[in-house]
Amino acid sequence: MLGTFGRGFYVLDNYSPLRDVSEKILNDDGYKLFPVKDALMFVKRSATFGSYGSGFYKAENPPFGAAFTYYIKDVPKTKRVQRQEKEKDIIKKNEPVYYPTWEELRAEDKEEKPFLLFTIYDDAGNVIRKLKTSVSAGINRFTWDLRYASTSPVKKTTDENASGYPVMPGKYRVAMSISIDGVLTQVAGLVEFEAKVLNNVTLPIADRNELVAFQKSFRTQSCC
Repeated sequence: MLGTFGRGFYVLDNYSPLRDVSEKILNDDGYKLFPVKDALMFVKRSATFGSYGSGFYKAENPPFGAAFTYYIKDVPKTKRVQRQEKEKDIIKKNEPVYYPTWEELRAEDKEEKPFLLFTIYDDAGNVIRKLKTSVSAGINRFTWDLRYASTSPVKKTTDENASGYPVMPGKYRVAMSISIDGVLTQVAGLVEFEAKVLNNVTLPIADRNELVAFQKSFRTQSCC
């Protein structure tokens, strides 16, 4: 927590990954997936508030789930970005700019933009979830909501990271991969963490295995 001389303050949730930052990671290594804090599983409560004007303030809670903190040194440059940077250098030298051919422009249009893919495995090595996000330089954070992927029918407007029912408590591992021009390469991981149930309910679940099995069966039958 960082306070100011006024009436404001800043809260950084879980700054422990910063303890693992070193000069070697920032200067030499291109990618780093920091240790993952154990994630608490609970049922989120949605609450509504009336209009209190300036007399009431409510901030957002940290994202629910397992937070993956990672470092990216440089964002991969697409063919178009590389060409545009070369053109800027040529213009500075007051030299004629080479206009790309139709094949080169088509290759730029067809090139897939770089993205990151987080793959979560259970303790037995089974793939539980794959989550896609954009690539940004520096220290970033991405959160898995401790749920399987959605079993809803695929549509063009459907979020590719849409979630389904909750996973089981237990140990998991995560790997980070990067896709450059359609080629996917694992660059960090595997990092282990644990999903733990927050026992704050009046009527706890007697057998969570049966609950997850029922949810999986219900979702599978309802979507087909």
